[in-house]
Amino acid sequence: MSRIIAVYGSATVTQDSEEARLAFHVGVRLAQRGAVVMNGGYGGIMEAVSRGARETGGKVVGVTVDGFLDRKANEHLTVEHSVPDLLERLRVLTEEPDGFLALPGGIGTAAEVFLAWNLLSLGLRRPAPLVLMGNALETILDRSNDKMGIPPAQYDLIHFAHDPDEAVDLVLGGTR
Repeated sequence: MSRIIAVYGSATVTQDSEEARLAFHVGVRLAQRGAVVMNGGYGGIMEAVSRGARETGGKVVGVTVDGFLDRKANEHLTVEHSVPDLLERLRVLTEEPDGFLALPGGIGTAAEVFLAWNLLSLGLRRPAPLVLMGNALETILDRSNDKMGIPPAQYDLIHFAHDPDEAVDLVLGGTR
């Protein structure tokens, strides 16, 4: 059975941006490795990673929200999993995947990362890799930053990657 990897990232980047090129490459690499890509199903990073996976023959699940009437699912999804609200979307994007990969994003991406991290640290979901790449959260989540009050052992749940190949290797490499 294929592993499901949630990819989090900005909905607002353009498809000709460096962030979109990065996401496209991640989608290609995940599909080449047989993973199912799961994301929020809309534009930006979500569209780019979806396009990369689909053009490589992979499966892409987009978790969309019924209440987002002004948004349309991207055309590269193989499955649109529509949910009634944002909280249900967060539940699906943090409970179902076998791994998490956060690319550049804003407050929504941060919310997804912190929710997944919290669920992992509390043992409220099965262990799974949590990888951040090209994301400003790396500077905030520096292990030496004791201002957050986060126990040092919880940082062991997060991995930082510096290129798409490393990110895919880490997220598919299993749990720690």
